[in-house]
Amino acid sequence: MTPFFVIASYATAIASTLVMAVVIILLFTYFISVTKDVPFLSRFLEMSAISLGVAGLSFLMGYGLRMFLHVNR
Repeated sequence: MTPFFVIASYATAIASTLVMAVVIILLFTYFISVTKDVPFLSRFLEMSAISLGVAGLSFLMGYGLRMFLHVNR
């Protein structure tokens, strides 16, 4: 179940989704850094930046389309 079905506020739901994504990235990066003996912080920052960058770009594209097509919530 996703936060969008549980939480009524859009801002709180998107914030909790992003926090969960960062926690998953943190756990996965920790596992990879331990098993492959690679530096944790640089990998974590790289993976977080890529994931959150794609999420932000996707949000901006959706917002732009919503404004262009005059779609209300």
